Amino acid sequence: MGKRAALNSISGKSFAERNFCLKTQIEAARLPTIPPSGNKNRVKNKPRNWLKFNTPGDTQLAGLMIGGTVLTLLILMGTGYGLVHSLRVFRHQAGVTWRFGLANLARRAKTSSIQLTAFGLGLMALLLLAVVRVDLLNTWQDRLPEGTPNHFIINIQETDLQRFETHTSTLSNQFYPMAVGRFIAINNEPVLAENYTNNRAKRFIERTFNLSSATTLPAGNRIIAGTFQHETAQQAFSIEQGFAKRMGIELGDTLQFRIAEQTISGKVTSIRAVQWDRFEVNFFVLASPDVIAPLPKTYVTSFYLPDNRFDFIPTLIHDFPSITVINVKSLLKQVRELMTRATNAVQYVFLFTLLAGLMVLYAAIAASHEERLYEGAILRTLGATQSQVLLGLGAEFITLGILAGILATLTASGIAYVLAEFIFELPYQFNIWIGVIGVIGGGVGIGLAGILGTYSILQQPPSAILQKGGS
Repeated sequence: MGKRAALNSISGKSFAERNFCLKTQIEAARLPTIPPSGNKNRVKNKPRNWLKFNTPGDTQLAGLMIGGTVLTLLILMGTGYGLVHSLRVFRHQAGVTWRFGLANLARRAKTSSIQLTAFGLGLMALLLLAVVRVDLLNTWQDRLPEGTPNHFIINIQETDLQRFETHTSTLSNQFYPMAVGRFIAINNEPVLAENYTNNRAKRFIERTFNLSSATTLPAGNRIIAGTFQHETAQQAFSIEQGFAKRMGIELGDTLQFRIAEQTISGKVTSIRAVQWDRFEVNFFVLASPDVIAPLPKTYVTSFYLPDNRFDFIPTLIHDFPSITVINVKSLLKQVRELMTRATNAVQYVFLFTLLAGLMVLYAAIAASHEERLYEGAILRTLGATQSQVLLGLGAEFITLGILAGILATLTASGIAYVLAEFIFELPYQFNIWIGVIGVIGGGVGIGLAGILGTYSILQQPPSAILQKGGS
């Protein structure tokens, strides 16, 4: 079954992944259409929310990544500098050891800000990859209702349809006809690749298009413009809103398709918003039944199969050898594995960012070694114990780590909110563990590293240090 499904899926009878979740569909982005055009003005009618409907090219993607990284760094540096300067407010309200630690940070504000930025960036990336990524995936999965289809069946022959419906009567939701062809014109204007600036639209030009029909509006679809009256309408098309925006299609436009040497046409009578993450069968274009009836076609359906009935699939393939089975659960598992591998690779990269922060920290300690020696010697001469000086140094670096954790938590939560609300369209809930892990991890890790780096200051007697400084 796996080999047949894999081989047949290569031909493009597809499901698409959108925004993190697989938008399993038998039309959409994996089986894209020929972008309409001919009218140069249509190029200007690109979707406003291009993050949803366009896949940026390599240059755009690189530019976005670089711009986003620079912006994040500027925000981190600005916020970090502000946090360091805000410590002056608390200096006079803290105990002796904390006052000493806060004074050291405030006195070396520029160096502390650079260290804070490096640690904040590394911690932010690790929080995003290790915690937020899991939260987003779990939020999406929790939104899937019980009984969400986990299998798609395509290539059901028209001659087998009635027998197939009987065979799967307890499982299948609805059967949709699917005719494969080319999208050739809008309002009698030929579809030409040079009339599109969007890379995805240009790629669609060379690929086939799946056309289907329905008499009633499918579940998870909502009409946002026009009317859906396919029970009585003739030569009518209903268009998914993202496809319409990307291709510059409007209500009242006449679309033309070439299917099996036949040219068909119809008017756009409605535009639909589609909830792709329902795992139902969905199409960019739904025609009225009279359009599809005379065309050569196969059928597609989806259903939920309980774990205790997976022996049903081999039997189904044996009885209907022409079908292709798409196991959504297996595909999601593969996607998760790929994401985990990619995430692990990126985590290692950002671990180097933390190591770079530690190197900056030790470089700063080395640069201020003589100054710290003299400060420690004076404090001990004035009556401070060795443990008090050590606690003061610990307060300095623990505060630096806590500030880095706060900075990383705020930045990671902000990025997670943008990803959830505006890109993946998921409700965002702040995970308190992001703050706990960020603040405690930063405070403990950076605090220990700083204490180890400055511990040698306490190994020399104050009198020797002051005599050396005096000479």
